[in-house]
Amino acid sequence: AYLMEAADDICYALIDLEDGIEMGFITYDEAIDILNIVFDFDRIPPLHSSCKGNELLGRQIAIARGKAMNILIEGVVDTFVKQKDALLHGNFIYDDLIDACGGRIKECVTLAKDTAKHKIFNDPRKIQIEVGSHATIDILLDAFITAAYNLIVCKDGEDLTVGVASPLENRHGKLLAMMGGHQPQPDWSLHHAYMHILDFISGITDRQAVNITKQIDAMKCR
Repeated sequence: AYLMEAADDICYALIDLEDGIEMGFITYDEAIDILNIVFDFDRIPPLHSSCKGNELLGRQIAIARGKAMNILIEGVVDTFVKQKDALLHGNFIYDDLIDACGGRIKECVTLAKDTAKHKIFNDPRKIQIEVGSHATIDILLDAFITAAYNLIVCKDGEDLTVGVASPLENRHGKLLAMMGGHQPQPDWSLHHAYMHILDFISGITDRQAVNITKQIDAMKCR
């Protein structure tokens, strides 16, 4: 329970920073300052030259967020191991594992949560998008998993759902293309493809989830 609580705090605190940037609640510099507490933003390798401006910063922040999450989670796990006996015997003196970590880990998570609380959560636009995003999860899972199934199971090139020659040329193929370099391939197992889909969906922001759902609806109308 302690580990789950800490993981939840870390993931939501950092993901909300990206939502805040997309909606204009916080600046790129504010997010970078928070992530820099545990991960040096300058260590991000150069990206493709086609990425410029806000797109480049957005991708860099997504990379830094992933690196920061990894550092934070590893720190929490180490602290959990060190505090195992205290937890088992009811002698744990901290509020939670984040508090027990102290140092940069506590500073980063606390600042991220405070920033989200004061600048993001209470805005009506954020609340509206978050409520809407919950309703989109089923739509996203159904659409992406169906697309992967058609791609992998219909190996003869015939999409049984829409009856066209190649699944990569229909809306399922276009949908999977949204995953970029992580999109499933025809020679993958369903399990491998589904794991990539879950990873992709869990990694997008609320706003991105809503936007992709709108694109799915638009594809259905064509």
